[in-house]
Amino acid sequence: MPPVQSEPSASDSVARSGGPAVVHAATYHMKRGEVLHNTYVESVCFVWTVSGSGTIECNGETFGDSGDFMLRLPWGHEVRATCNAPFQFGVVHVVPWLEQADDFVARVAVRSGDPLLGAPGRSGRGSGPAIAAIPAHSPSGARLTDLATYTVSRFLEERVEESALRSLGVLLMDESRDWDHSASGRQYPASLNRMMRFVDENLRSPLTARVIADSAAVSTSTAERLFLRHTGTSVRAWLRRRRMKVASVLLQNSDMHVREVAISVGIPDAFYFSRVFTAAFGVPPSQYADSVVRSRSSR
Repeated sequence: MPPVQSEPSASDSVARSGGPAVVHAATYHMKRGEVLHNTYVESVCFVWTVSGSGTIECNGETFGDSGDFMLRLPWGHEVRATCNAPFQFGVVHVVPWLEQADDFVARVAVRSGDPLLGAPGRSGRGSGPAIAAIPAHSPSGARLTDLATYTVSRFLEERVEESALRSLGVLLMDESRDWDHSASGRQYPASLNRMMRFVDENLRSPLTARVIADSAAVSTSTAERLFLRHTGTSVRAWLRRRRMKVASVLLQNSDMHVREVAISVGIPDAFYFSRVFTAAFGVPPSQYADSVVRSRSSR
């Protein structure tokens, strides 16, 4: 049972200062058939797919399988992640109202008996009860994915300064403020979901628009129309962007060499991979991880 928690009164708000703050961020790597389940999480949680295929079930609603979604899960949610294929997804936990205090703790409360559960200085105040989901490639989804990915990197580097985490919390909540429950209805068509899932499951393989269209039993022209309408790009452009996105994550978060990364994303020609990657990110893959660190440390 979730702890009973009273909302701060108006007089308390005057006397106390606070606001949103990120309290945890991570990337999870799951194997086929693996399940991750938390019955009660005291945060507003942002979840997005990095690669692979899986589903996220929250408070009885199920999302995913497209390999391309951004979710916002409400305060006090129950969540279950199920892996259909090797599945990598990111999460960022935000406490919508965290009082200013001397004992700032960058940790999310998820287990029974955790002293942070029901802590008087933490609440879901103003976050709303609805689950929301939008395509990760939509403008808001893309901005949130970039911001959330950066937040995960800070935690991986153990850069968890209170001022930065509060600023990131404000930005994440502000960017998602216009989401509402109707956003969850903006799911991709089933055939487009199947094609996106097929790409994620076969990223190492040579892929063409015809092969991708065949995976959903649609014509190439139908595939092109679906991708253009829902992602704003052609099949080929979406595939290239997906490969570069996964490559950027591998370069930042693994010890793989550039050639190994290139093969992992289906581009065995390392020279061609380097040329495409440089065009996408402005730096060669061999320098990408270092350039990201320098960029972040200069902010």
